[in-house]
Amino acid sequence: MTDMIRPHRPRAFALIASFSLCLSLSAQAAPIVFDPLDNTEALMTPGAYGDDLKQGTEALASGDSVAAQAAFMRALSRRPDDVVALLGVASSMQLRGERLAALNWTLRAIKQQPTDAKVLEAHTRLSLENGDLPAAIERVRSIVSAHPAAVPPGQALGRLYLLDRQPAKAVDELTRVVELPGSDATARVDLGKALLSAGRADEAVSVLDQVRAEMPGSSLALSPLARAEFARARPEIALAHLTSLEGLTSMSASDYVLKGDVLSALSRHQDAADAYARAADTGPADTLLALKHAQALDRAGRGDEALAAYEDVLARDADNLVALNNAAFLSATRRLDLDKALERAQRSLRVGGEQAALYDTLATVQIARGDTEAARQSLQQALKLDPGHASARERLANLTSEAAPAVAGVAQAAPARTVESPAEPATPRASDVMAPVATAASATAAAPPEEEAPVTAAPAAPERAVEPVDAVQDQADLSDALERWRMAWQGEQYNAYVDAYVADTSPIAGMSRKRWEQDRQRKLSKPGRLEITIESVEWTRIDDDTWMSRFVQHYASSNYRDKSLKTLTWSRRDGQWRIESEAAKTL
Repeated sequence: MTDMIRPHRPRAFALIASFSLCLSLSAQAAPIVFDPLDNTEALMTPGAYGDDLKQGTEALASGDSVAAQAAFMRALSRRPDDVVALLGVASSMQLRGERLAALNWTLRAIKQQPTDAKVLEAHTRLSLENGDLPAAIERVRSIVSAHPAAVPPGQALGRLYLLDRQPAKAVDELTRVVELPGSDATARVDLGKALLSAGRADEAVSVLDQVRAEMPGSSLALSPLARAEFARARPEIALAHLTSLEGLTSMSASDYVLKGDVLSALSRHQDAADAYARAADTGPADTLLALKHAQALDRAGRGDEALAAYEDVLARDADNLVALNNAAFLSATRRLDLDKALERAQRSLRVGGEQAALYDTLATVQIARGDTEAARQSLQQALKLDPGHASARERLANLTSEAAPAVAGVAQAAPARTVESPAEPATPRASDVMAPVATAASATAAAPPEEEAPVTAAPAAPERAVEPVDAVQDQADLSDALERWRMAWQGEQYNAYVDAYVADTSPIAGMSRKRWEQDRQRKLSKPGRLEITIESVEWTRIDDDTWMSRFVQHYASSNYRDKSLKTLTWSRRDGQWRIESEAAKTL
């Protein structure tokens, strides 16, 4: 899921719980909570000043930002530099959507107490809302320079680095902070998150496990620890941590998404679908979550619900290749709106390019429509692209021998192969993962021998031995290949970068291989540092030797930044995964 700041939504109860400063952050950073009455019991004794604070807080609880601001301003008239009242005014303004004005009030609070944790957290929250992250980093960095022994500024800076997708800097700063006197478990949890974000899952588990052991009844470390264990290909342990978390506190939407990913890795697709549904109920749904839910329903055999879920994905993203292909397939097998199914199958080929699995789905639709000649041509093209494609070979044999009527041809399609996860599957890093959920496109995968329908005519291409496919291991290998590609690009290592791609074609449509190599060499030889980060990776298996990855990419150089949705098509060549094509859409 893309990590975005949620739009302002005035909900009084939630606002008083977090004093209106607790909006959604990246899953890599802990929520920042500010309560103006925390540790201020002495101020609540009878008297005008304490009454003003109490009235302001009660007004915020009811959603009355005008009355809240008036009460906090009365408190400031008595104590002009009081941080609690300053942040109360900021909260009141934030409740009305006046975020820039609210940010300015937190700046006044910082001048009064630059090393106070809650002041820094409130300022960070509003800086994020206002797109002011680089400036916030500079402000907090200057506070750290002036107060190097103070824990809150260093911890706030580490969190800001994480939010700015600079995990290496976050690790360095938080490693320094946890050694300071007064550092607590929250700083070590932040360090664990930073280590995980930096791809150092083993170290993250070591740090987080120590916190859990020291605080056995606390939920503080459980969510990041589950992510770290999942990154280490230990989904059973990750699930145990999530189960403990659910028993101790209310889980967040991102925790339910993680639970769905873990259950998918364990081939518990029904439970995964339920977890993704809980995630959508708990927080705002996005395209990636909707797609995960649809795939889990598909794999759980709930085809009608899966089709409706794919429709939801396409309403959000009309060019989502997985949803296009799978919705077309499910519609064909159910003989529902075959005109729309045909349009989607054809659109899949325009979006995803020449792929055997996409032609196989197109043929499935054409058979359902009774257009056997068009289906024959589609299947021949699928086998031209992949001579070992079992489903296309079977369908073409049935058409050639006329051994089955058109509708039966759909019914006899090889079912999607369920991948049984080993005890400790090699699952990719949690920050990058979409758990291996086979889709309707994988209905083209070879079924086990006892499930295959007999082929009654000679295949369109020479037989190829079909080896068992370990989709979990493939996805782990692909995640490693994706990380090597990212590191080669970020490190401006031209040879390693080019080696990540297949050698016999250009990955960019309309550009020759020679021109593409010249372009990459020119760009990778420019002076200056690059920062490439990726998140919300979604893996889709097309067939035994083809996968697709979609993810949000953040690119930053000394003079340019952008954010895009990138799609890479991966092909297994000589046992190695390499990029065959790529496409990007600016976000």
